[in-house]
Amino acid sequence: MLSVLGLGGIWNAEVVPDSRANPVLPVVTVLLLGAAVLGLRELAKRMPVWPLAGLGALGVVLALVAVLPGGVAALEALIEHVPGAGLLRDSQKWVAWLALPFALGLAVAVERLRARMLVAVLLLGLLPDLAWGGFGRLEPVHYPADWAAVREKLAGRPGDVAVYPLSAFRRFDWNDRRTQLDPAPRFLPGTTVVDDSLSVGGRVVAGEDPRAARLRRGDLSGIGWVLVERGTPGRVDENLLARLEKVHDGPDLALYRVPGAVPAEPNGPPVAPVVLAWVAAGSLIGASLLWRWLPVGRFAAPRREE
Repeated sequence: MLSVLGLGGIWNAEVVPDSRANPVLPVVTVLLLGAAVLGLRELAKRMPVWPLAGLGALGVVLALVAVLPGGVAALEALIEHVPGAGLLRDSQKWVAWLALPFALGLAVAVERLRARMLVAVLLLGLLPDLAWGGFGRLEPVHYPADWAAVREKLAGRPGDVAVYPLSAFRRFDWNDRRTQLDPAPRFLPGTTVVDDSLSVGGRVVAGEDPRAARLRRGDLSGIGWVLVERGTPGRVDENLLARLEKVHDGPDLALYRVPGAVPAEPNGPPVAPVVLAWVAAGSLIGASLLWRWLPVGRFAAPRREE
């Protein structure tokens, strides 16, 4: 609870700074949260802020739903049976809804109390590890030359790329064996197909990409290239690779061409529903802004008489 109220919380325990276990942290969090609430009360005299505060409270509830009684079962049922409910996974992202009213309220409180230095010290106390770049522990990681070589070979070439071993996460020696997302979808041109299933606490949450499901069965239909990332946990079927044409063989990556023509497969959903969704979302945003700005808006701030 205190971690979420302090705008913290993440599913990956490996990236949580040690300072988040500091026994002083709950006190700092309560002090800053109290100051933010006082600031929102002051700001409410000038503009309607409680709807925004309510959105922040809803974000806290969504972030904590998995630890509430029956929360896990409810999330599992929603994700399994309701389309789009997978957005509720990684619930720490909903803390972002709290960040805006928190920041506004705290800024007004600082202005009111004239305690900028004190609040700065308290904010630094929330996450001292990030001061001066993590005290020298944050540094860039350089990709091996193999990655640039493979990207150059794939530039302008048709065909989707299947990435092995089948896992969305990697641990490379050149990144000090830290767990990271597979960099291939972000580094390489074109479309890459990776295993989108998720293993959490020994349980596997099935993915949604039918092509990834076919890869798990050894089916390369619709695939033009196969990329093997070396030096990371996972198994690769050598019999599968034996049927392919090797294009690049380096210490970190191996690239194979799938023989034969690559059938064109639709990439993404049909155009019409996507356009309709964008038009509906844009219309909703436009109508909301007009409702707020026009005199008939229910939440328009009262005009002060001269």
